[in-house]
Amino acid sequence: MKSIKYIAYYNTDDNLEERVVFPSASSKINTISRAIGEKGLKVDIISSSNTTSTKSNSSRKVKHISDNIRLILLKGYRRGGKIRNKYSGLMFKLSFGLYCWKNIKKGDTVIVYHSLNYIGLIKWLKKCKKIKLILEVEEIYGDVSNSIESRKIEYSLFPLADAYIFSTAMLNRKINTENKPNVIINGTYDLAKEMNVERTDKCIRCVYAGTLDKIKGGAYKAVQSAEFLDNRFEICIVGRGSDEEKSYLNELIASNNAVSDCKAVYDGEKRGDDFFRYLQECQIGLSTQNTEEEYNNTSFPSKVLTYFSNGLRVVAGRCENIETSDIGDMIYYYDGNDPKEIANAIKSINFDDTYNPKERLISLKDRFGKEMFHLIMFLEGKNKNIKD
Repeated sequence: MKSIKYIAYYNTDDNLEERVVFPSASSKINTISRAIGEKGLKVDIISSSNTTSTKSNSSRKVKHISDNIRLILLKGYRRGGKIRNKYSGLMFKLSFGLYCWKNIKKGDTVIVYHSLNYIGLIKWLKKCKKIKLILEVEEIYGDVSNSIESRKIEYSLFPLADAYIFSTAMLNRKINTENKPNVIINGTYDLAKEMNVERTDKCIRCVYAGTLDKIKGGAYKAVQSAEFLDNRFEICIVGRGSDEEKSYLNELIASNNAVSDCKAVYDGEKRGDDFFRYLQECQIGLSTQNTEEEYNNTSFPSKVLTYFSNGLRVVAGRCENIETSDIGDMIYYYDGNDPKEIANAIKSINFDDTYNPKERLISLKDRFGKEMFHLIMFLEGKNKNIKD
């Protein structure tokens, strides 16, 4: 059987060649590719990540992640200035499309991490190469940006899939109107590397790890909750954002720290072992994005599973997608978007119970691996029934 192709923005934790990466997406791609690889199938991850370097172009690399998983990094074109950035993006897009056209063969099974940036290419491959398309849909981006145009573009691709990987059952109900084969995976089921850190007894560290996006607002809500906590707690923020978003966050932190006994801190962006070490120095993970936005009906905050994989307890806003998920019973919920309610949920946590999220993740990963293998075999014509 030919290797499964997996198109996604991806790089390994060492961020080889300084590529565009999104840690939460990378963690989930790791789980999916490993689950397939552990069933004896070969996976080629074709990264759609250009370089972020302003110093030099990056070279093409093929990295063997495991016996069954390879990462293909195409040549990246350096950034720097408006004209250079446009040239870099155009050249990479052309080389990425050319590579996929040459190396994806007729009838190949291709997993595609849903992105607005290469929908045209995927439609082309589906029409001309007759690929068996497994579309991985984490959220509907038009719901996040409230863009009618984005929704229109996304919904033009969804029906072309032969099968789906969804982050929530609700997404399946909304998109998979023809009841095509599908599997649900809320986030990463891989256990994080144990860093053997010593957690401090000075305070309970509550971490928000993720985007600093103002629309989702999770980082800012986490900081605002500090006003209603005492010095037994500390609010820690790590994640990626624009200069404007970082500036706004730091101003919010400074205002809080001037009046609150619970201090907040922004520690930049963490990757790889540094990220795991940071999380494992904390006790509580915060998923505090705005619960009233429409995207909450179709997305699942993958950070929840990342927190679980590092052994943290989790505080999250109450929404159906989380409550009805396979880990919904292990969450400490708050209602609405009031920072005071977030603080109350933090203070309600019992550290004396027999809490072990890692056991749940091991069970979920085993189940997902079996379901994913059956789905691929069904598309390849190896099984007449997807459950065989």
